[in-house]
Amino acid sequence: QDSIGTVNYSYEGKGGINQVYLGNGFKVKNLSAGVNVSYLFGDLVYFSRDSFPKASNFLNTKLSQTTRVSDMYYSYGLQYRQPLKKDWSLTLGTTGSLKSNINIKKTTFAATYKNDFGVEVIKDTVVNEEDVKDTITLPLMFGGGFILKKGDKWLFGFDYSVQNWSEFNSFGQQGLLKNSSKMAVGIQYIPNKNAGTKEPYVKKVFYRAGFRYTDSYLELKNTALKDYAITFGAGFPLRKIKAGEMYSQSVINLGFEIGQRGTTDNQLIRERYFNAFVSFTLNDRWFIKRKYD
Repeated sequence: QDSIGTVNYSYEGKGGINQVYLGNGFKVKNLSAGVNVSYLFGDLVYFSRDSFPKASNFLNTKLSQTTRVSDMYYSYGLQYRQPLKKDWSLTLGTTGSLKSNINIKKTTFAATYKNDFGVEVIKDTVVNEEDVKDTITLPLMFGGGFILKKGDKWLFGFDYSVQNWSEFNSFGQQGLLKNSSKMAVGIQYIPNKNAGTKEPYVKKVFYRAGFRYTDSYLELKNTALKDYAITFGAGFPLRKIKAGEMYSQSVINLGFEIGQRGTTDNQLIRERYFNAFVSFTLNDRWFIKRKYD
């Protein structure tokens, strides 16, 4: 601008929301239901600055805002399994969470300042508010899918979910995000789940591959940001352990994904990425009544 010269704008954000949850469920014949009770906590920190490097008669401004999240969150699930002909079975499932108001505390500090030989000198405090109670609204989420299984060898899965992020409300501001959706498909193959100890170990391994596609809640310059990836991995079963009349077996899972997020259209940013995952499926049987003391 001719009247004030160059203006520099800078923005920075950090932090995130953590989740600790406990899940439980029950089964009645072929129908299973469950619920997850979660505790959400964490800090979201935002910084912004407006500065005038060539105009000594203008004051620079800076703003810092910390949002502290601390509240409970609930999600639900329902599953039904139906045996089919010739060793096939079909499992239908649905998950969801209701629209929720999450309690937060917000701390905001804004001030004007000048740069004296690289040192910031505060001139005036514009806003200084600490631990102001408020809420953010997390929208309704709903998803469903199915698993088609053939014996102990083949498993095919499909999953689809949507979330109404257009209803997201933060500090009274709505319409910042758009509705999102996610689709995922996958396949698993086990050559011989019950292979004996004298057979090659590779026959017991769980081989997996899939694809996922996400239409995210972000829309910049009238351009929707999408994310898609191919996935592959394997599950390595450990030795079976007998507990009572049943056997249990834990599995070490390795997974990889290659994907792309964003686009270069309308001068936006595209990110290509590779991720690796390690997880453990620990199966054990508790509270078994002893036959002998």
